[in-house]
Amino acid sequence: MTPWWMLLLACGGADPADPSDPARADDSATPVVCDGSFRAPTVLATGFEVDGITGTEGLAFSPDGRLFVGGSGVTGGGYVAEVFPSGDWEMVASVPSSVGMVWHEGELLVATGDVGDGTGGLVGVDVDSGGVRVVASGIPSANFPAVTPWGTVLVSSPSGTTLWEVDGNEVREWVSGVPSPNGMAFSPDGRTLYVANTYDAPSTVAAIDVVDEEAGAIGVLATLPDGSTQDGVAIDAEGHLYVVNNLPGTIVRIAPDGTWETIAEGVAFGASLAFGVGDYDPCALYVSSLFSADVFEVAR
Repeated sequence: MTPWWMLLLACGGADPADPSDPARADDSATPVVCDGSFRAPTVLATGFEVDGITGTEGLAFSPDGRLFVGGSGVTGGGYVAEVFPSGDWEMVASVPSSVGMVWHEGELLVATGDVGDGTGGLVGVDVDSGGVRVVASGIPSANFPAVTPWGTVLVSSPSGTTLWEVDGNEVREWVSGVPSPNGMAFSPDGRTLYVANTYDAPSTVAAIDVVDEEAGAIGVLATLPDGSTQDGVAIDAEGHLYVVNNLPGTIVRIAPDGTWETIAEGVAFGASLAFGVGDYDPCALYVSSLFSADVFEVAR
């Protein structure tokens, strides 16, 4: 039986797209500047369960403000669901398994441990028809996707040290040597990729230089307490990185200089997080939960 802690996998986070770039305009919302402290988490939606497993993992917004989450069961079957501002939700599609997710070029990309051929990769979901297509395969333990400033997709796996780049249906190693890579987000200027670290100690948050679309030096943005089990990430317009820590149930905010503070507690088994879009509060964080039936809202 797989140890429970090995089920802690990365989840989808916010992608800091520049809406002035036509190639990126539909990938995500533009982060906004928000003032004030965060309030205690509240439950936006609940009741997520599939194949004996309660919980959600991936979470992502479409550019027009639709919120999607996903999860997987004990036999690997997964789902994508749409959550409405009222807290109601409905199933959208079945996928081989459902881990992290991100919106890209008009469809929802979902990282999955099996694309149908025994290997991990990415599937694309048409959220209106429920259709699912294989985008890329051969990515071991595919976990968290993030759209790059140049339009490709990076995929992480916390069980290794490699980030994979998907360009169309081609897959290549983008960088190796990243400690237990999980959630990812680019700095607002696109020059740095921040990567959460789930299992390795010390619990550093990696900062990877980006030079001409390639990975440069791997540095450290911040070091969190050991056992943080970092998972998904999001970034705001001022370059603050938000990291949800799964087992502690906390969210920390890390400044560009590496200083950090806890801004929320009680986010049970928080997995992915993203700032709201459309009818969802753009200054609130929306958070999936790996081992509870809830999706949380952490508002200001």
